Amino acid sequence: MGYDPYDSYDLADFSQKGGTKTSFGNKGELMNLIASAHTAGMQVYADMVTNHNSGGDAAEPNPIDGKTRWTIFTPACGFFPRNWLCFHPSSYESYDEMSFGDMPDLCQRDPTVYTQMIAIAQFLIEQVGFDGFRFDFVKGYGPWMVKAIAEVRYLNKAQQGFKPFCVGECWDIDPTISDWLSEVNTFMDNPVSAFDFPLHYRLKRLCDSYGFSLTDLAQGGVMNVEQPAHAVTFVDNHDTTRDPSNAIINDKMLAYAFILTHEGYPCVFWRDYFNYGLARAGTANAVGGGFDPHLPLQEPSILRCSYGLFCVSRPVRVELTGTGTILPRSHAANADGSKRTEPPILNLGILLLAASSYA
Repeated sequence: MGYDPYDSYDLADFSQKGGTKTSFGNKGELMNLIASAHTAGMQVYADMVTNHNSGGDAAEPNPIDGKTRWTIFTPACGFFPRNWLCFHPSSYESYDEMSFGDMPDLCQRDPTVYTQMIAIAQFLIEQVGFDGFRFDFVKGYGPWMVKAIAEVRYLNKAQQGFKPFCVGECWDIDPTISDWLSEVNTFMDNPVSAFDFPLHYRLKRLCDSYGFSLTDLAQGGVMNVEQPAHAVTFVDNHDTTRDPSNAIINDKMLAYAFILTHEGYPCVFWRDYFNYGLARAGTANAVGGGFDPHLPLQEPSILRCSYGLFCVSRPVRVELTGTGTILPRSHAANADGSKRTEPPILNLGILLLAASSYA
């Protein structure tokens, strides 16, 4: 777990690399956090880094190209010791998709590496209690590795019909992300999602660029339009905020208003919610204020879309109950003339974005 994993089984259980407990706590505290999240009806996903490792204990030459790399790993947990055979260049694979900086690049086609990646995923779900994975830097290795982990039968949850939620970080434009999704989800019984980076940059232009045309919000080229069932939408994350050219700086609530009322699995960045004060508990002008994204929403309907005005309705079918009384259902006729009973369609929210002035 993390950007540069050394020992994926060490959740602050072993004294190595200068300490035991991490700034994120220890294994017991992590498991208590996950249990509390489950009690609150939430799921917790692990950051799965399968492309590379870092923090090797010693360097050694790789006889394939003669270069010396830090590829000797002797983790204290005793699982998954590594040497040059586990990394690129490898006799099992002549092509390496991409590398992450100068970190040793794992070869997933090596049988030992492949088996250990599956075992680490099983450990995180079956023993620690995670519910799925965020796959880091998926452009660096074959999509079949993600497919394999997503389709594992996790034994202690198999009878529950459990399938992990999986989302890939494919930081690119729509065609590349769509191609990756097509590769990983072909003949797949647990389809994987992808972060909607194209939408992020469109929302950055909405919030940070003067004269942005609101008609662009209705255009394709973003995942929540092209593949809405597999789009994980977000405003900012731990990577985009590192660089002002990637981060959304102004009027960030506009972006949250959009992702929380449109297709996709919306993410709220913890730093926005807590550190930047966008939670605004108890007020309507807040992240999620006055709107429940978990309702059975229908597809959004654009009521007005022009250069300076964007208005969207997001209806929902629900049964409203008051003091023991269910509101009347609407009755429509079936083909045979009998009445068909349906829940009422209620328009619970309208997103309205309007420009104050333009050049």
